[in-house]
Amino acid sequence: MSVDKCDIIICIWNQKELTRDCLESIQKHTRFPFHLILIDNASEDETRSYLEEVRDRSGMEVTIIRNEENLGNTKAVNQGLKAATNKYICNLDNDTLVTEGWLTGLIEALETEPEVGMAVPAGRGTMMPKEETLEAVEHCGQALAERRGSLMELPAVDCFCVVFKKKMVDEIGYWDEIYSPGYYDDTDYSCRARQAGYKAVCALGTYVYHRTSGSFKKNKRREEIFNRNKKIFHSRYGVPQRIVFVVDRHDPQQYPKIKEDVYSFAKRGHWVWVIRKKSLPSFEFVLHSHIKQFVYPDFCFRLRAFFRILAKQKKRFNYVYTTSRSLKFVLNIFQLVHRSRIRLFSGSSRDLQYKAHFLTDTAAGLLTDAPKGSVLDLGCGRGLLSKKIHDMGFAVTAADMKRDRFKHLDVIQFQNVNLDQPLPFDDDSFDYIFFLEVVEHLKNPYQVVKEISRILKPEGILILSTPNILNLRSRLRFLTEGGFDFFREPVLDLAKLYPNNLENMHI
Repeated sequence: MSVDKCDIIICIWNQKELTRDCLESIQKHTRFPFHLILIDNASEDETRSYLEEVRDRSGMEVTIIRNEENLGNTKAVNQGLKAATNKYICNLDNDTLVTEGWLTGLIEALETEPEVGMAVPAGRGTMMPKEETLEAVEHCGQALAERRGSLMELPAVDCFCVVFKKKMVDEIGYWDEIYSPGYYDDTDYSCRARQAGYKAVCALGTYVYHRTSGSFKKNKRREEIFNRNKKIFHSRYGVPQRIVFVVDRHDPQQYPKIKEDVYSFAKRGHWVWVIRKKSLPSFEFVLHSHIKQFVYPDFCFRLRAFFRILAKQKKRFNYVYTTSRSLKFVLNIFQLVHRSRIRLFSGSSRDLQYKAHFLTDTAAGLLTDAPKGSVLDLGCGRGLLSKKIHDMGFAVTAADMKRDRFKHLDVIQFQNVNLDQPLPFDDDSFDYIFFLEVVEHLKNPYQVVKEISRILKPEGILILSTPNILNLRSRLRFLTEGGFDFFREPVLDLAKLYPNNLENMHI
């Protein structure tokens, strides 16, 4: 009977002492079966000899991969990922110190849910040892052990220490070497994992200490590389936003929608605050690193929320969502002070559902007398339209970024897509394509429409809808309320459809 193991990848460039401390802590504190994959990134003779000694005399199972030149961290990690064969894969920096049961705790976290694909330990942000010795770090691990089993969801992981499920790596591939030699490679990988339906968690009762003197910090081009990779990452996934929801009333139908939107924002890496009245029910959010909830007494609630928003000057909110029309009105007056975009979270869930069903019924009705054929529902969301068209007898393919939101996987084929990249379909694939309330969110809508033209059959039909913000009613709403409250899933880039866009026009 085979025993589950974990491949531990450690990339090394010199730093014999740091590497020795790391490996000794692994040997002392690791109970889960493991295999070391040491990537020697062209170290000098002293470190090379030490690694050979570890392989030959330590009693640990060790594989050494040697590079004749320093390939950088990103490419070295990929060498390890390609060499890994076991059920779990850990990437661990060589300037870390692990504590008792660290690997077992991380793997237990991975196995809590099928969707969990990455797990990281608590680290420096949770507790700092009094000194950088193994004994002091062990004390921190003992102090946190009582939290064993507690998990916090993360939008992305810091790969100084992370354990992956190998099946996830097999599905989404390796780190993108456009980020080489490092920075944002692990964050990008986290986003790709999320798009494939996986979660990342922090095992709060597991502690690994990351020292401050890592090898990459000595790179003279560090700032240049960091800024370049930051730009690449933001071009792919957008800039993380700071968002606050101010909730002053309880609508049993609206509450789940607010909770869903808050979680959706946090999952995508945005920082979200929720400010609510004390008398209102708690939202009971999943423990998440990017969600904070504040409770204020009912007395002067709006006034306190108003000053809390105005006082946040260093890291201002980009967006304020509120259920209070009066607070929205006052915040619009002081917009030059807080510089946030104000959105009224208006309409109950019943209102929103009515609008969704109205749009779906209208769109599906266009196929009532149409010849049966292949249909692509691009930007399908939960699949309300996909299911309706499927029930009409059409062959439907649903496509969106998030598989986990789609409700009809048992009867409808689903395809993950990224609208910033070529669509994964052959030319002339579909008779009908539905593209509803999506195009206005895109950075480059023209490129996506070209892709739609490629995959649509020569006599095919494209059915596209988008809010008309140039009609008189929308202009009046813009002038009186300072923005548009479109019916939409939460999307932050509200102004991407060019060229006639009121947020880019002078009136």
